[in-house]
Amino acid sequence: MSGYASLTEKAMLYGIKVLPASTARCISAVGRFGVLGEQPEIVPWPIANLQPGTGISPVTEGSFSVYRHENLIKGMNHAVQSDHYNGEYDIAKITHDGGFALRELNFHACGEQVFEPIENNPFMLVLAPHRVPKPIFESICAYRFDGTRPVVVSAGVWHAPPIPLGDRADFITRQAAVHSCVVYDTFADNGNYYLHIPREEITEIEKAIKKRFAGIPPTRNLV
Repeated sequence: MSGYASLTEKAMLYGIKVLPASTARCISAVGRFGVLGEQPEIVPWPIANLQPGTGISPVTEGSFSVYRHENLIKGMNHAVQSDHYNGEYDIAKITHDGGFALRELNFHACGEQVFEPIENNPFMLVLAPHRVPKPIFESICAYRFDGTRPVVVSAGVWHAPPIPLGDRADFITRQAAVHSCVVYDTFADNGNYYLHIPREEITEIEKAIKKRFAGIPPTRNLV
């Protein structure tokens, strides 16, 4: 996530599907569930003056917080050591229907990224399978997680930072220290569109989850 893109421009909204991330199969095309302390897989990538496939990055770890502030979702990633990425930046804005609109996705060429929830706060990740130079719009979905298990985003998968379904969500994140981040801006690069996560779809998913697990004691293995 570059964090440079403004969310103030007038834009058309492109609605994306909301899916429950309840099993490993549900997210197999874009990632996997991890365990506490999960380490990301780091993959070789080409760097300047070296042959392709010879760049290997160490893993960096730090806190990643996402939270509501007025009509915005903001984030701070302390895993990547730079003045810019240790600062606060805008992830999404809250729309008139109570949903969310965002305009940036990115992928990491050099490895997976782990989001390990600190508390059991539900959140969403906007994800799309790897494709260059940009994702296929129809493949972009918002996955709803319950916040009880670490989520590992695969290398090369397009993603946005987590979006909390409550006031905030806090994570430990682990990723490649090099942070070879490729950014796609849906507003500038795809005809003035923001990706829109409709509140109605979020509500329907949450109703379905409550109905499915009605009367079942909560565990760390259920969504």
